[in-house]
Amino acid sequence: MIGEYSNFLLKVSKKFIRTRNFDSLIGKVLKTVKDDFGLTNCALLLYEKETDEIYVKNFIGFKKKDVKKWRIPVGEGITGKCAKTKKMIYVPDVSKEATYVKRYTPTKSELAIPLISERKFLGLLNFEKKEKNGFIEEEIKFLETFSSIVSIAFENALLFGDIRRKEKQKLELIEIARAASGTMKRESVFGKLVSLGGKLIDADQCVICLYDKKTGGIQAQLPGYGAPVEYIKKFHFNVKDKSVAAKVVKSGETYITNEAAQDPYIIKEFVQLFGVKRVMVSPLKISKEVIGLFYAAKVEGKEPFTEDDKNIILIFSSLSATIIKRMQIFNELNEKKKELKNMTRELKKTNEELQKISFAKTNLISNISHELRTPLVSIKGYTDLLISEKFGSLGGKQKLSLLAVKRNAERLINSIDNLLDISKIELGSPQKIVKELINLSSVLDETVELIIPKAKEKGIVIKKKYGLGHLIVEANREKLLRAFLNILDNAVKFNKKNGKILVKCFKENKSVVTEIKDAGIGIPEIYHRIIFNRFFQVESADKRGFSGAGIGLSLALEIIKFFNGDIQVKSKPDKGTSFIITLPAK
Repeated sequence: MIGEYSNFLLKVSKKFIRTRNFDSLIGKVLKTVKDDFGLTNCALLLYEKETDEIYVKNFIGFKKKDVKKWRIPVGEGITGKCAKTKKMIYVPDVSKEATYVKRYTPTKSELAIPLISERKFLGLLNFEKKEKNGFIEEEIKFLETFSSIVSIAFENALLFGDIRRKEKQKLELIEIARAASGTMKRESVFGKLVSLGGKLIDADQCVICLYDKKTGGIQAQLPGYGAPVEYIKKFHFNVKDKSVAAKVVKSGETYITNEAAQDPYIIKEFVQLFGVKRVMVSPLKISKEVIGLFYAAKVEGKEPFTEDDKNIILIFSSLSATIIKRMQIFNELNEKKKELKNMTRELKKTNEELQKISFAKTNLISNISHELRTPLVSIKGYTDLLISEKFGSLGGKQKLSLLAVKRNAERLINSIDNLLDISKIELGSPQKIVKELINLSSVLDETVELIIPKAKEKGIVIKKKYGLGHLIVEANREKLLRAFLNILDNAVKFNKKNGKILVKCFKENKSVVTEIKDAGIGIPEIYHRIIFNRFFQVESADKRGFSGAGIGLSLALEIIKFFNGDIQVKSKPDKGTSFIITLPAK
């Protein structure tokens, strides 16, 4: 008989150990109990550490309605006592057992054997018979040995299941990471995350909430997982509320409860509506900042959330927070891009309108300048004739007056010529400019001669200093004269009474450099780059007491640049100004 039992147990051991799936293993255990032991009433109960209860995982012989709600606290009844002591308990007559809890009416004798592997209590096998003294000693010993084999097989299956579960979780976490490089559409991101998070921990309902630090609001985002849209829309809290969401935001720690109905932080309406029993809420953090929450729940009958679930959700939450933050930044940039696009469109439209206005203004200036120049040239011509005394002799005061008329007419003609040149440039009118080799010193001499009368009115002395060598450039004499005249005119206008102006010209490397230096009021450094803008003046004319349209320097730069040159300015307030004009030497 012993040999038969040994062979049978060896055969059973091999069959059980080869079975890796936990649920399949339980089925085989119960089938062996029924077919090989002839026992018709047996239940396999597992231990739940979080609730300190044992519950029926599978059974044979009992009616489903009798055992489906069997959740027995450790220490209660025969099975509870077996779970507490972790020792086998045999009751030959349950009617004489004070701790017996009547759950199945026909039971007369009961045997409870703990399933222990590596000192870890897994659960127990509960055998019941309808007659008193139903189990003999030999049978009990045999079932004890059988239970030891079942314990080892269970431990192996659980370990294998745990390894498979962790591998699956790793794959799902990789899938979550892939989501980060996928679509950045809001609903798609939240949909993927809650779905993968729910699968990671076998949750029935999941939702992601975002936290607004400014308002303190905690709002659920669509879509959710396993939860109706209507409910998610109402799923919102505040950090001031007494809710699990507010608690997690404040603490920054994951919160788990496996008895939601008794938890003071869980909303009772939520528990009743969905039959929720277990709840886990994990913070979504970037560094130490909570940006949202991952909310997961399980219904009645599902296994509790464990420490392993908490650990895997911590990794999931970290990944999710990064993805959500990236999505938010991406969407914000898209919004800014749209705003910028709209602004660019508006600016382009405004610019086109301004260009039309500018063209009309320039055209008007050009037309008016032409109309003004003709009579002014005539006035100057007749003034020259009067000064030459071809129409009769003049008195001293008369001649001085006519000379003043001539100077002002020339000044007006020069200003009008500046405006005409500017308007031609702005209108894009083609200008036929004939270039020739010019000695720059002769152009500067002519410019100084033209400006001397104006300088004398302020008692300003102009000195010239030319370097040795050929000061030859390729340009148009009339245009260069206009450019230098405008710069020299400014040097006189903004100089002090009885001041000085130095006009230097010298060759430096492959350039001819002209420096026009005054001892006037100077220009603040912040204006050095913009004084060459058309119509710009450092201060308004009425404040400074100086006339002018602010186009002289602009035109001078346009002319010098046309001949491949440049103008630089050096100046400080009350220290005078130097304009350095550089042209290629020939």
